[in-house]
Formats: sequence, structure tokens, C-alpha cells
Amino acid sequence: MRSRVAHTALAFLVALGAASAGDAHAAPHAGDKAAAQALFDEGLKLMTSGRLGQACPKLEESLRLDPAMGTRFRLSECWEAVGRTASAWAGYVEVADLARAAGQASREKVARERAAHLEPTLCHLEIAVATPGLAGLEIRRDGVVVGAAQWGATIPVDPGTVRLTASAPGKAPWKGEATLAKGGQRAVVRVPALEDAPAGTTPSPLPSPSLAGAPSPAAVTPAAPPDAATEPPPTSARKTLGGVVFGVGVAGIGASGVLGLVALAKYNGTSNHCTGDVCDPAGKQATDSARSLGTVATVVFGVGAALALGGAVVWATAPPSASGPANVAGASATAAAPIRVRVRVAPQAVFVEGVF
Repeated sequence: MRSRVAHTALAFLVALGAASAGDAHAAPHAGDKAAAQALFDEGLKLMTSGRLGQACPKLEESLRLDPAMGTRFRLSECWEAVGRTASAWAGYVEVADLARAAGQASREKVARERAAHLEPTLCHLEIAVATPGLAGLEIRRDGVVVGAAQWGATIPVDPGTVRLTASAPGKAPWKGEATLAKGGQRAVVRVPALEDAPAGTTPSPLPSPSLAGAPSPAAVTPAAPPDAATEPPPTSARKTLGGVVFGVGVAGIGASGVLGLVALAKYNGTSNHCTGDVCDPAGKQATDSARSLGTVATVVFGVGAALALGGAVVWATAPPSASGPANVAGASATAAAPIRVRVRVAPQAVFVEGVF
């Protein structure tokens, strides 16, 4: 079981070197603590088996759910093993500060020794900004905003390629990068003065709504309606209904044909079990099943034919759809009219009833 330290105000201040008091993180939920423990155990197993690429994300998520001291230490070990030296160094330093606040001298000693061992191998990056006073200037490192306090400072970074971007209102964006491939290397990336953006490429910001600046309803000019002659008239609801009913009917006719073929096959299979009208038990069962399927096929065919005929009639007799401003009232009345269709099957008959 990993050691855990309650996030008191003192521990938080020591870990982050801040001057403000108070607890930085709320206590983790019981469910989060259970998930964090499971992820921690799985991460350790992956580290032991050498699968560091899978172990580090497990430990990162465990730390997010429950920021325990033991998890920070093991995650720092994982980062060190995969070459993320700056992240590992920072993690060891944080563990040492937390251990000191908790009175765990032996853990503090181990963590500080690990941090001291990594410190000479750290890569450092300096971001030199030509116009630090430019209004709205934003610099990002690998997609993360770099605060102005870091500009001009030498910051430990993990080895690899560091990508920087700079942007400001009315200015053309800038991109740059630096590659730090070995321990102890130092790079300086200079962010030049941003050039003015070409005219017409930067959209003006939308004004925020306010009581003073918002236009009155009377001042807003509605957009002109589209030309009715260029748009096809909307499809009548009754025509749509007729098409749907017709399609269902055609599907029913097709299904009846399949059932009829199955019934015929069953009936033909009774030749070895029947002589004339006399059948053994297996033949009688097959004959009864074939007749039942035949009856069902007949009913399904009748219903399908009735639906197809009814759908065709509904579609053909549907009135044209209303279109254009002059027919708005008529279109509303047509849309509000109830449309109901019911199919009723009686002995030797099928009825299609509807209200349109």
C-alpha cells in the first residue's frame, strides 16, 4: 500500500513554494481513491515488466484522482526511466518537500538524492521575447500557454523538440522550435516582433451584447426571404404517407411470396410419408405445417396488396402542397388536419380505413 499524506495547507505551501494559505485540492472521493489504488497497482506491475509506455499513463491518472506522495514518487521513477528528466526531477523535488512537511525524513532524503542525481543532466530552455509589452501577446509551448513570468527565464524541459507559437490581436502568428537531444543542453528561442497581419485576414471581434450597444428590435432588418421560384415546393404530408403505405404493401407482397415458397417446399417433402391422402405422423405434421404457412402467406399477400393499393390511392389523390407567403394559412390548416390509417383483417377480406 502506498503512503498517503493529507493535503493540509502547510503541505500545499511547501510543495508549491507559494505564499498563499489554504488547501489546494479537495479530498478525493471514495470511488476516486479506489480507482486510483487500482491504477497505481497496475502501473507498478507494468513498470516491473518493463512496459513503461503503458505504466506512466496509469500512474498519471492515479495521481490525478488521488494526489498521494507515493504515487508522485513512483511516477517520477517512471518518467526518469522513459527519459522525461525534467518532469522526473520536478516530481522528486515535490515529493521531498511533501515528505519534509510530513516529518518523513527517510523519504525526503531518498527523493532529494534522486533529484540531485538528475539535476546535472537537465535540458534548459529560455524564451527571449523581443516585445514583451505587446498588448494581448500570447506564447504557447507545445500548445500550453507560457506565462509572462517565464519569459527570459531558464526553465528545465524534457529532452526532445519544443514547439513554440506566438500570437496577438492584429498580428500575424509566429512559429518556432528547438530540439534538445542530450542532457545538459541549453537552448534559447527568440520570439521576434510580430508583423502586422495582412489587411482583411483578421476578422474583427464581435461586439459583446450590452444594453447600451445592442441594437433595438426595430433597427434590425430581417433577411429577405428566398425566391420561391428557385425552391421546390415542399412534399405534401399526405403524399409522403401514401408513399410509405405503398412501400409497406409491396414489402408484404414480397414476404408472402417467400412464405409461399417455404410452404411449397414443406409440402413437396411429404412424398415419402404420404400415399394419396393417407400420411404417417411425420407426413401429417409436415402437411399441416405447409398448409398453415400457405394460409399465412395468403393473408400477408392480401394485406400487402391492400396496403399497396391504398397507398397508391392516397398518393394520387393528395392535393398539391401550399407554397409561398400567400398560402401560409392554407398550409397550416392542411398540416393540422388529422391523418389516420388502419388496416383491419377479417375472414376472407382485408379493409383499409382512413381519415384524411
